[in-house]
Amino acid sequence: MPYSSKERAKKMMNTITRRIRTYLTGKDSRYVFEPAGGPSPGKIENTNLYIHIPFCRNCCPYCPYNKIAYDAKLVEPYVKALLNEIGMYRNLLGQAQISSVYIGGGTPTLLADRLGEIFEQLAKSFDLSGNICIEANFVFETSRCEPRQSRRPELQR
Repeated sequence: MPYSSKERAKKMMNTITRRIRTYLTGKDSRYVFEPAGGPSPGKIENTNLYIHIPFCRNCCPYCPYNKIAYDAKLVEPYVKALLNEIGMYRNLLGQAQISSVYIGGGTPTLLADRLGEIFEQLAKSFDLSGNICIEANFVFETSRCEPRQSRRPELQR
């Protein structure tokens, strides 16, 4: 019975993979992938934390950071994912002491009404012992990165 095109492609990829492995590791080497287990950073007792909020109302052209235009529909799934990730790291690290929390972005203040929920999850999950800093970016309507006429008469040129 002839091979299907999918089976032929799989067989060809296996042959190519075997030949590349032999070339890279030597003719007599047995190349085997073994599970590494879950990620384990080792025992961390004290660390700092950065939380990135990627939302921006105005995406400034000079900003190199990961950012997306603010969309209210994206806030809930983002916050839910962030809270889940905090829980994941709690399970991974235990109740490590966090001596500094920095929240940057984007424009993290766009989630000002959700920051309390994030801080509560952090406080339940870790021993918070230091400063919490939140980046605040203000884009004035007459700024160079967003040139346009202001609607406010006192700011018009």
